[in-house]
Amino acid sequence: MWRDDRVRLQHMRDAAREAIGFVTGRTSDQFAADRMLALAVLKEIEIMGEAASKVSAETRARLPRIPWPDACIVGSPAVRGGLPPSLSGRSTAAVGSTTGSRRLAPALEHPPTSA
Repeated sequence: MWRDDRVRLQHMRDAAREAIGFVTGRTSDQFAADRMLALAVLKEIEIMGEAASKVSAETRARLPRIPWPDACIVGSPAVRGGLPPSLSGRSTAAVGSTTGSRRLAPALEHPPTSA
């Protein structure tokens, strides 16, 4: 595995953990009412998606447990730029993406270490 891919996988794992940690114990209403929380979660999702989009095809093939299309789309400009200023739209997108983060995090725990 390329060194850059390992770093990207670490970024994905760290961002998924952060996003999950931010929303754990929060209701959808609490999330929607807290602009700072929503923006923090969206930033972690953006980091995760940006890193995922740069992982090589070779590494993706070696890690089939990771839902790559989902991982890449959460950081795309369409997701980031298409959100309305109100948090209702952001909370829906972020909560859905955080659910995706919960699926990604376990798959990122022990990636292969061989080249």
